[in-house]
Amino acid sequence: MYTFNNLKEVHIEITTNCQAKCPMCARTRDGENLNPLLTVTNLDIEKIQQALTPELLNQIDRVMFCGNFGDPILHPNLIDIIQYIVQINPNIFLDIHTNGSARNVSWWRQLARSMPKNHLVTFGIDGLYDTHSLYRIGTNFDTIIKNAKMFINNGGNACWTFIIFKHNEHQVELAEQLAKTTGFKTFQAKQTSRFLINPYLDVVNKKGKTTHRLEFPTESKLTFIDKKTLTNFQSLTSSVEVSCQVEQTNSVYIDVYGQVWPCCFIASTPYQYTELDSPTLGFVNASKQSLNEVVNKLGGIEKLNIKTQSIKDIVNSEKWQTVWDDGFKGPNKLHMCARTCGNFSTV
Repeated sequence: MYTFNNLKEVHIEITTNCQAKCPMCARTRDGENLNPLLTVTNLDIEKIQQALTPELLNQIDRVMFCGNFGDPILHPNLIDIIQYIVQINPNIFLDIHTNGSARNVSWWRQLARSMPKNHLVTFGIDGLYDTHSLYRIGTNFDTIIKNAKMFINNGGNACWTFIIFKHNEHQVELAEQLAKTTGFKTFQAKQTSRFLINPYLDVVNKKGKTTHRLEFPTESKLTFIDKKTLTNFQSLTSSVEVSCQVEQTNSVYIDVYGQVWPCCFIASTPYQYTELDSPTLGFVNASKQSLNEVVNKLGGIEKLNIKTQSIKDIVNSEKWQTVWDDGFKGPNKLHMCARTCGNFSTV
């Protein structure tokens, strides 16, 4: 495991607020209802500045605003946070991930003019005007394109990411052409791993009515996980070799509650919610149990919070070093580590 002096990246979740209701997002239950384990809140700008000290900002190369449950552009002080970071380290790389449907064009102009030279804003746009909102429920395609144009025309660097579903797979090339003419630097078409258990998801509204079905694309690259694998996951974990992304990037993750974790995958574990009859329930429970054991060894969740101590003290602590090394590599490794960075042939 790394020490504070090795840190090169910070991934920070500054809000759990989001106007979108994406059916496969961990923030929601089928899109319409909020995950009951989640609280909608913002990380105070004072706490962010307390965490991102000049010492830290001057040694790292990259800050990413993404997170697990919210859209960073909905934080009321995002531009102020960016200006604080850039004032300390104007050469830092800023990376923002958003659905792009919030705010007005004047705000996007200000965002572009506040960014450092090295930056990228990634817009999640999954289709064109007639298909985009089938997944990105609650967003508006025309608004997103207007916002993106304003950002780009004022010097902003943008990337268009396109999640491929059956309902939009015929539009990938058209979307890539639109991205080029609009001025996006890059276009990335990708498939989601959230179909690993079932090949479809019925989208249900608040009245309990199925409105439409999401399906994996015709030419899917996914290998579905046998339910027996999920059932036996706990016994399989100990034999899996983990190639840890955190060790490779020397990064750290801060969630919206101020808790410091190695990565966003581990940080999502306490808030994973699944229906009682879901085939993933065993894995979710096993993941939470293994994480709780690690947190208890650290002395409790409060020992991981920027509200009680600095990132430097957390990462350099003997407990952090010992426990996370065991969690990544030892026989008692975390289930989430095995699931996301393990060498399972089915994943």
